[in-house]
Amino acid sequence: MKFVTRTPLLVTAALLGFAAVSPAADPGESYQRAHALCDAGLKEVQAGHPDVAVGKLRAAQALIQKISQSQPQWQPALVAYRLQKIENLLKELDPSPALSQEVLPAPQTTAVSPETDD
Repeated sequence: MKFVTRTPLLVTAALLGFAAVSPAADPGESYQRAHALCDAGLKEVQAGHPDVAVGKLRAAQALIQKISQSQPQWQPALVAYRLQKIENLLKELDPSPALSQEVLPAPQTTAVSPETDD
């Protein structure tokens, strides 16, 4: 059972490592790889493997973010669109507890005024 729970983490680490180690000099090539990873992630969702899909989508996100940072002049509208699409998919598949925590109201206290005897 431990193997099953660690598999998505290993897939994510491998994909992110691949994305970080082998950046393409051409942002178009990197974008195509990211787009292919995004498509593969969507296929994993359809196949009923959301954990694997999250790993592929995070790898795609890392590639697109790298393009955005290293080549900000390259297709900024396309890069922003793809990043937003990936972020929306990730929110649907893996909602972060930090993002979905409700803000609890502060406990109400009543001030006690001292009683005075006149």
